[in-house]
Amino acid sequence: MAKQFKNKESWTNQFTVERPQAKLWSRLSTGWRVLWKMLGAAALLLGLWTAALAVLPRVAVSPLIKLDPSNAFSAQFIVSNEGYVSLYDVKFGCTLYFVRTSDDTVFDRVVTDQEELFKVVLEPGDRTACTCFLPFVPGSTVKTADIGINVVYWSFLWPWRREVQFRFVTMKSSDGRLEWVPKERPPRK
Repeated sequence: MAKQFKNKESWTNQFTVERPQAKLWSRLSTGWRVLWKMLGAAALLLGLWTAALAVLPRVAVSPLIKLDPSNAFSAQFIVSNEGYVSLYDVKFGCTLYFVRTSDDTVFDRVVTDQEELFKVVLEPGDRTACTCFLPFVPGSTVKTADIGINVVYWSFLWPWRREVQFRFVTMKSSDGRLEWVPKERPPRK
């Protein structure tokens, strides 16, 4: 006589055989799915970080030719926007870390006022010229100088004001004139 089943569930339980290989495969496939999700999330974070670094504001300062070959402080400095976003409220200032003149006048850690640039907004690729002034010393020339060019700005990606400094020192050229060269940064420890 045939066995009567009360419901379909007891009938399927009667004929289902558990296979240990199926459980192992199920656990392995779940583990791989979790691993791929974690790798995908890590790749997404790395991509977002790289994109953020690519669009951060970048400012560069470089010395231009001197207007008066005998006066190192007649040189203009070019402030340029090397990034992909606009810079707003750009200001320029000078710090005289050490300046010695021909009559042995020494300026040590003198900060000049920040001045508004003619271009208040520097679009990507824009450049403007600025001059770093030496306090008035009549009849003397600069023997050596170490200065910092300070650029203050903000951008829509970074709403707080940011200040960057570029250091320059004077070196004698082959014809005996002083030229501005970037000061090497000390190595990080």
